[in-house]
Formats: sequence, C-alpha cells, structure tokens
Amino acid sequence: MLRELEGKMKRLLASLSILACLGFTSSSVAQLPEVWIRGTVYNASTGDPVPMAVIAVTDSDDASDAAQTNDEGGFVLSVSSQRRPIELAVVHGCYHKVQLELVGQAVDNTRRVDIGLPPDNEQYGQNSAPLGGCPTR
Repeated sequence: MLRELEGKMKRLLASLSILACLGFTSSSVAQLPEVWIRGTVYNASTGDPVPMAVIAVTDSDDASDAAQTNDEGGFVLSVSSQRRPIELAVVHGCYHKVQLELVGQAVDNTRRVDIGLPPDNEQYGQNSAPLGGCPTR
C-alpha cells in the first residue's frame, strides 16, 4: 500500500513538473508589442485631406497591416515593434503612389507621420466611375 502511494505521488509530481514547465514556456513567449502609426494623408498640392487612401506595410502579406484613411485623411495602423525599418506604401487612384521608410525608435509605441500625395495629372479632375471621380483643383 505504501509503495502504491509512493508511485502515485511520483507520477503526480512528474505531471505537476511537466505542467509547470509548459506553463512557464507559454507565459515566457509573450506577444510582441505593437507600434501604432498614426497620421494624415493630404494632397501635396492643395493641403486638403485625402479620404480613402490605403496605407500598407509593403513587406507583409497580413491584411491587418493596412489601413484606409477616413474623411479627414486620418489613419491608424499597428505593426509589430520587431519590424525595422517599417516600409509603407500609400496609394489612391487619383494620386501618385508614395513609398516611405520609417526608421528610428517609436516614442511610447507611437509613430506620427503625415504624408503628402502628389496628384496624378492624368486622373486629376477626371470622372472615374470606380472612385466616384477625382477631386478637381
């Protein structure tokens, strides 16, 4: 009876040791912190906000690494803090594509960037059905 109890205790201790190791391992592999990129996209010629522009991390296949500007041209995008440098592309059908690289350390996990898009003179002022028309000068 005593040997049976000792055997059960050893198995219990072994199981607890394994669980403790697994718990330690899973808690030590924490999520990577995020860097928040906040900013505004504006018309480089007029200074007006550019709604519906898309800002995307260029070296990622993850759809969550992209954002669309609101009516005031503002956007918020989160990326892993381990990604250095952060390469962005900004596109809109009425403007030339802009690519930029953010280097350096984020302050309080936030980066602020304002991006001027040069108008595409071939599309600017034209009535483009999918876009609802480009703004006129």
